[in-house]
Amino acid sequence: MEANTLQHFGILGMRWGVRRYQNPDGSLTPAGRRRYDVGDPNSDTGTQTKTSSIDSQRAVQLRSKGLDNLTNDELSDVVRRMNLEKNYKDLTRVPSNYEKAMNFTKKVINTVETANKVYQLTQSQLIQDLAKKVVKK
Repeated sequence: MEANTLQHFGILGMRWGVRRYQNPDGSLTPAGRRRYDVGDPNSDTGTQTKTSSIDSQRAVQLRSKGLDNLTNDELSDVVRRMNLEKNYKDLTRVPSNYEKAMNFTKKVINTVETANKVYQLTQSQLIQDLAKKVVKK
């Protein structure tokens, strides 16, 4: 073996394509968080977690006080914040594949029911008599 060569055989037990500090969904494992110092403001890596807004922090703080210890103004602030968060989640929610399939199925069923009603209407005696009169003219 030459003195100027660098050899690396990987990490014993590691599999190809498996990341060492990352879960399959892309989030970091606890060892990955320690390695990359995620959330440490003094870190040089630049990967810091996003801090909560002042309103969010205040709402969490007020919720922890308990209902009996809140003034009316504080309680209305907490309720307003909770309503805003709920509305945001509802507006930005992406429907699941199940919900998409159910909506599509409902539309198909409605279309088939409408087509069936039209067919039943064409089979009625009144419509048949009307069609005969139109054809004769």
